Amino acid sequence: MEIRAATSVTDVRAWYALYLEAMRAHAVPPRPLRFFVAAWESLAELGMMRLLLAEKVQLGRRNLLAGSIFFMFHDTVLYAFNGRTDSALPSRANDVILWHAIEAAWRDGFRLFDFGEVSESQHGLAAYKMKWGAVGRPLYRYHYPRLALRDRVLRPESSAHRLAGLTWHRLPLHATVLIGELLYR
Repeated sequence: MEIRAATSVTDVRAWYALYLEAMRAHAVPPRPLRFFVAAWESLAELGMMRLLLAEKVQLGRRNLLAGSIFFMFHDTVLYAFNGRTDSALPSRANDVILWHAIEAAWRDGFRLFDFGEVSESQHGLAAYKMKWGAVGRPLYRYHYPRLALRDRVLRPESSAHRLAGLTWHRLPLHATVLIGELLYR
């Protein structure tokens, strides 16, 4: 397995297919491709975004296994988005990517590595991040005016989200993309 940093928007587009697969596995509507393309075009050259890709090289061919997007600001690296194939899970490609990301953050002089938000209902995700030494801290949010229906549905602890999770895996992938487009306008 080789880890490399993305070099173009073509890499972002290739990674997006893995992101869609991961979001479907977690019953989460995916953000639109245009969000990631805009982030790349705005932030990558400034050194504020990095996409690390894990590839298996076999007989001269590269097979993309997983990838993670990290945002950098001031003294902090934020682990923001992940994509992976189901077949990459046994190889622990995500772990190898994180190891490289943490090592690069330290080498580049960043002080903090933020593993991102975890909802109280996401015990598996919390355990994954804690195995790296992450320390959970409460995140408080206050909303005024009241959250829109879309924002309430997207919360992992919502009953609508739990109900959607029961059928999400059966939806065609393009349907999940359309739902994500509607929710993340």
